[in-house]
Amino acid sequence: MPIKTVASLIPLLFLAIEEANGRVLITSKLKNFTLDALGLTILDFDFKALQGDPDNWTSTYRLVTRSIFDPISYVCSAMESLLTCVYPVKRKGFNAVVKLNAKFDRLIDKKREELQNGIFSNKPDNEKDLVTLMLEEDISITNEELRHNMAVFFLAGDDTISNTLSFCLYHLAKNKVTF
Repeated sequence: MPIKTVASLIPLLFLAIEEANGRVLITSKLKNFTLDALGLTILDFDFKALQGDPDNWTSTYRLVTRSIFDPISYVCSAMESLLTCVYPVKRKGFNAVVKLNAKFDRLIDKKREELQNGIFSNKPDNEKDLVTLMLEEDISITNEELRHNMAVFFLAGDDTISNTLSFCLYHLAKNKVTF
């Protein structure tokens, strides 16, 4: 795991907390921190969630995750193609998936090129992102397979990490005498 990469996000987290000036909804800050950390450690892509999402990639990602868990999509899954045409929320989610997939494909293609040029040859494995490690192991893996693997890590890590960090901070704040 790229420890230095994650450590570089801590000052941004503190800055985001300080800018709130007063009471802070820490769960949203930690959710942004987690997305930035996952983006950098999985794909070496900065969502810039802690910096206010200037490029709208955070909101695109959040739209994708909301559309995945949309109850109407579950109930009417057999009519998914029809839903995309008539259900505006599903259409927005579909467009967000297409946009995110295109961005990830461009980043993966760039990684392949950098790998062939030997850019990562002197970088230690513990500081490489996950996609680089996957490509080093099997260069013939398709972009679609990489995207599917990344999706699993994003979905598995996003809520679990941010909720765990929130839980830990809550208990540290509540039980100050312990430490």
